[in-house]
Amino acid sequence: MSLMSLVVFNASVYAHPVSLTDAVLDIREDATRFKLSITAEDLVLYYELEANKEFRVSHALIQEASKKHREFLERRLQLLNQKGGSLELAYRGIDLSGIPSEGVLQTELKSRWLTYQWSISTGVKPEFITLSQKFGELQPATMDCMFLQNGFLLEKTKQLSSGQVYTVQLDWVNPPTSRPDLAALKAAKQRQLRDRLGIASYSSLYSFLYLSRREVRHEILIPVLTLQEWFGIEREDPDFLSVKEQEVVADQVFDVILGNQMQINGKQIKPDLVRANFFGLDIRDFALNKPPRRINIYQARIGVIVSYPAREGLL
Repeated sequence: MSLMSLVVFNASVYAHPVSLTDAVLDIREDATRFKLSITAEDLVLYYELEANKEFRVSHALIQEASKKHREFLERRLQLLNQKGGSLELAYRGIDLSGIPSEGVLQTELKSRWLTYQWSISTGVKPEFITLSQKFGELQPATMDCMFLQNGFLLEKTKQLSSGQVYTVQLDWVNPPTSRPDLAALKAAKQRQLRDRLGIASYSSLYSFLYLSRREVRHEILIPVLTLQEWFGIEREDPDFLSVKEQEVVADQVFDVILGNQMQINGKQIKPDLVRANFFGLDIRDFALNKPPRRINIYQARIGVIVSYPAREGLL
């Protein structure tokens, strides 16, 4: 009976439905600091660390595994500047003060944390920073991200699953200067919403219908990563789309639109393509119809405008 209890105990210890990490990105005027905290349980899972006779995973084993895990984290973290260029992580060390010198009991693996620290050269007063993680190798992985500007909370904590991308926008004219309350966070969000012409999220699909006497006008904003999920995108560079490749993708998107019927006064109407543009983080690029350029797929969206002409009028 005692042997069976021991087996059940060990199975429950190593049950690990999801990997949880905590990230803090503190963006300054001329530099950025990044901290990432993981649990000791992640190291036990990834590197199959074994406990001793006292049911402890030794400090030495955890320390050695943490060195290997640093390479894993740096390879699967991605930070981009506003032009889509990769931001390099400069390693500053690891805080192991949460790991007892005698090791970690198996029952405490989930509650013992260690923290990696990096600095990032983001240039002077960056306008946008994009962050993503792909830690979900052996199990689902989520990362809770706290964004700070000059040490002050910029917005509510965001939870990113493996492969999910999030972009934060910085306001250097009205930066946070104190601990914000809920009203202050809402006010800052409203300012951003106005600046983005009503677009609240960089990773969401938006669809707008405009009705007039002579047409139904459909304007659609779609993240390129969403298109990747829909039909896959062939490209030479895995991180970027050339202007020529954008033209191919635009045709594919229009084919998707053609596959969805629109009826006006009971009659099926085929759409006319008014324009299709790829643009980055600044929504004004689409509004101003700027010329095409090479773009990073993690930050890019396509804006498509189609018109369904009403030959007999809508009214």
